[in-house]
Amino acid sequence: MSPSPLTGLGYPRARSKRGARYNSSELDALRAKVFSDLRRSRALGSHVQFFSDAYFTELVARLQKDPDWIKGAARVTAKLMMTVTDRNEAHLLDIQAGNVTVRATKPDEPADFKFEGPYEVWARIGKERKDLNSLVLQGKIKFRGSLAKLLPLQGVLVRVEAVARAIPAEF
Repeated sequence: MSPSPLTGLGYPRARSKRGARYNSSELDALRAKVFSDLRRSRALGSHVQFFSDAYFTELVARLQKDPDWIKGAARVTAKLMMTVTDRNEAHLLDIQAGNVTVRATKPDEPADFKFEGPYEVWARIGKERKDLNSLVLQGKIKFRGSLAKLLPLQGVLVRVEAVARAIPAEF
């Protein structure tokens, strides 16, 4: 390879077109970074079981970071219970001035608003993008609580549904 006329001016010689060469420690560090990134992307894209403790934990974590949730739920204080009647499983979302926590609970525990239905119907919310309101109106999910107190919370419920649908889940 003949020297470039620019090398006399202090410019470095052009790199070979054969590709970059790495020593073994640089190659090991590059491999480690690639595999670390691959593991991280798989973890982020992994699916959780729908309606499991992990699913609701992920829902709460996403709600706490969601600007629309923070803005819309700032004045909300309520306990929402979602129960899978054919599995006797329930989760309680406890909202206190926009801060939300979740825990598995028994279906007979008190809550301001209770939504009850079989797993197959709950799964339709996640898989088929059905909304909670239409399933309640169709009688597929039972609602218990004050409808007058629930109506002002419709925006909050819609936001919970939207965030929940974004969670990759296995059904």
